[in-house]
Amino acid sequence: MYQTIEYTSIDGDIVIPGYIPPSPGPASLLTAPLIATNSNSDSISPFLDADGNNIEIVSNTYENGKGIIKLQKECKQIGNGAFYECGSLASITIPNSVTSIGERAFAGCISLTGITIPDKVTSIGAGAFAGWTGAASTDNIIFPNEQLKIKYFESNDAFNSWKSLTSVTIPDSVTSIGEGAFSYCNSLTGITIPDSVTSIGDGAFEGCNSLTGITIPDSVTSIGDGAFEGCNSLTGITIPDSVTTIGNYAFQSCTSLTGITIPDSVTTIGQYAFRYCTSLTGITIPDKVTFIRDHAFSDCTKLNNISIPNSVTEIDDGTFYNCSSLTGITIPDKVTSIGDHAFRDCSSLTGITIPDSVTSIGEGAFSGCTSLTGIAIPNSVTSIGERAFRDCSSLTGITIPESVTSIGEGAFAGWTGATSTDNIIFPNEQLKIKYFEGGYAFNNWKSLTSVTIPDSVTTIGIWAFYRCNSLTSITIPNTVTSINVYAFNSCNSLTGITIPNSVTSIGKNAFEYCKALANANLGNGITSIKARTFGVCNLLTNIAIPDNVTEIGNNAFESCVALTNITIPSKVSNISDNAFRFCNSMRSITVLPTKPPVLGSQVFRDISYESVFYVPSGSVDAYKSATNWSDYAKIIQPIPE
Repeated sequence: MYQTIEYTSIDGDIVIPGYIPPSPGPASLLTAPLIATNSNSDSISPFLDADGNNIEIVSNTYENGKGIIKLQKECKQIGNGAFYECGSLASITIPNSVTSIGERAFAGCISLTGITIPDKVTSIGAGAFAGWTGAASTDNIIFPNEQLKIKYFESNDAFNSWKSLTSVTIPDSVTSIGEGAFSYCNSLTGITIPDSVTSIGDGAFEGCNSLTGITIPDSVTSIGDGAFEGCNSLTGITIPDSVTTIGNYAFQSCTSLTGITIPDSVTTIGQYAFRYCTSLTGITIPDKVTFIRDHAFSDCTKLNNISIPNSVTEIDDGTFYNCSSLTGITIPDKVTSIGDHAFRDCSSLTGITIPDSVTSIGEGAFSGCTSLTGIAIPNSVTSIGERAFRDCSSLTGITIPESVTSIGEGAFAGWTGATSTDNIIFPNEQLKIKYFEGGYAFNNWKSLTSVTIPDSVTTIGIWAFYRCNSLTSITIPNTVTSINVYAFNSCNSLTGITIPNSVTSIGKNAFEYCKALANANLGNGITSIKARTFGVCNLLTNIAIPDNVTEIGNNAFESCVALTNITIPSKVSNISDNAFRFCNSMRSITVLPTKPPVLGSQVFRDISYESVFYVPSGSVDAYKSATNWSDYAKIIQPIPE
């Protein structure tokens, strides 16, 4: 026996997911509908019988303002995603035979504003009516009984993306608000949650950006992850004493929230709970809180007053990251660790007392605290993480206690006002040597004028003295065997450097952009000049490449515009691209190898038109015919006797 389903549409007959209209021909030739796919379901079965079998769609016609879907037999179930994103569907009459409506069955039907559920329906799947962007009231869904209505209100995504929703009546017997239940209901300005509700699900009101206030009843014990995330018109909220946990992201990006009272019952504040609450100026954390999860208050840029109770034992990663208005804070005596980036970029923080319970200071913990003028590290601390005090530009010195056994790379980098490396008081020589050998050690110490490198240092770490703009000279001890990449890059007041014979390697870019460097004395231990080692050393006039060097890297001396002559030692076998490019004062290039080294492209581009290449007398023809050397055949001459 055939069954029909009537509907109206704003644009003729609707496209039913899963139904492939037949080619013209007798109805008797129609076959069961194919299973189709879309973004929300692996398979779509729009209409099912009591046993869950697909029902054949005989036809789908639209005449005289009414659509009729003809089914092969009686429908008991409307399947998951049956009418998903049928955007032109304006109304539909669900047959009285239907007992269940699947998940997202009518989701995304943006022209639907209401529907009547037949009496026999006992179950409705999550998000069955989500995405009705034109519906203004939850009362527009007529449920056959209160029990089914309550079940749907408690389900996930119930009214998700009802962008025109202005009125909500939550039944008094509802005990939970499901995940995403009212998320992105952009027109919702207020809502009353009944006393029966005990939990607010994850993302329940996420993105309700017109919601200005909400009262949470005393019955609620938990607020889920992201429950009010992105409610950027919410100015205030009262959390009742019954709540014990504030979930992750619960109030993230509530940019208009100026104040909030956290009740004494709360023991845990989740990660990112109040992140980007950029209007929040103060907050009191109750005494029972033992955990403040990572980034809980990060990017609260107006937060200037916060009280942390003695119950807290750990300041987690990024907890107060970029709280740029925070001027001071007291860390409780029970705290044992300060997490990575915990106070990073708290640019107004002038002072902080670290209690003697703390044993570790995490990576970047106080990085970017540009107003911090002093800090005392207690004897309990055993480790200071990488970049822990980086870019604390108002700090000029610090004393490391004897308890500290490890200091991470660049822990004190970026102290732009510090003038001497001796301003860091290390507890022992071993720890001092380790720090000097680590990367970024005194990176960006723009006022640094005095450096004492310990005699036992064997390596100068990567970026160690990068952009130390006031450094005019430095003595490298003969214990040093390697100078790493970018070690003295952009030290643009450095006028001279002597590399001892103990040094066997200099990393790429090591002295690049040392624009005042006039003299560089290189020890005989060096076997290669790496890429850009002396690039853009504008005043370099005197440098002797050591006899043991076998290769010169790309751009090694590029734009050394004051360099007038250079001698390539006899062991050099390779000169890479652009090595002496733009050395436009170069007049004399003496090349000692009898066999022409492999020459890259544009090695001597834009050297002076007066330049002369001097090569061994027996090799002149070889040089004139060698690849890329031949470009300079007219100015290649034998070395004068």
